[in-house]
Amino acid sequence: MEEFQNKLYSEISAQHKEIEKLRESYIITNDRYSESLVLLNSLVKNAQDVAKRVKEQFKESVLDAVTARDNAAKTVNIATAEAKERASFRTSTLAYSLEENPEAIGFIIESAAKAAAEAEEAAIKASKIVAAAADKLAEAVALSAALSESVEAAALKDTLKDAG
Repeated sequence: MEEFQNKLYSEISAQHKEIEKLRESYIITNDRYSESLVLLNSLVKNAQDVAKRVKEQFKESVLDAVTARDNAAKTVNIATAEAKERASFRTSTLAYSLEENPEAIGFIIESAAKAAAEAEEAAIKASKIVAAAADKLAEAVALSAALSESVEAAALKDTLKDAG
């Protein structure tokens, strides 16, 4: 009977030691889990901050692109106005010359052709400026979208990595 009691006490003592080890493991695991949650919260906050900055950068890029587009449109309007002004001046000069010298029709035709060529050149330059502004706007939008997607993907990847 005494041998049975000793064996029983020995078994109880072994189980008590096992429970203590499990409790220590639980405490260590719980501490690590708490640390992981703190780190995950910090990571999520950092990802949110980065996303806010990307959003602001995107807004600024769009505003810059819109400004560039507006400036290009103003340049086109200025170039068109200047071409009209030159054409108007030539037309009035030619009309006066024609009154004074009816034989100057060749000069009138040549001047009209020059005015038309200059107007065409101004229109081509203006359209190139507008096209360049549109290209820059498209680039800014594409870069901002790609940057935003990259930041979101990186934040998600880090979140999943830390959570796993």
